[in-house]
Amino acid sequence: MSLFENSERTNLQMQALIVLVCATLYFYAFKLNLVLFQHLEFADNVNWVFIPSGLRLLFVLILFESGALGIGLASVLINYMYGAADDHLFNIVWRQLPVRDPQHWCG
Repeated sequence: MSLFENSERTNLQMQALIVLVCATLYFYAFKLNLVLFQHLEFADNVNWVFIPSGLRLLFVLILFESGALGIGLASVLINYMYGAADDHLFNIVWRQLPVRDPQHWCG
């Protein structure tokens, strides 16, 4: 195994670790938001203060694709834990549409 192959594997492992850390932080920020601000809910699952939105911005601007993938994984997990029982497939497909064709959806 050459040095180049070893560095590629290490880079892939580091990106996987970043995705996992981002997903974990986003998930627990969502849970913290539920605990701290549930009494300030404007409507069902609509809060005036939403902590994960700041993390979302930070992860995407600093970590690019790895941060976005971590947010996506955490969002799917949050959907399975706190979402409606019959909306899983709809939510996963709907979230993938802008990723697949951003030109169509953004401008």
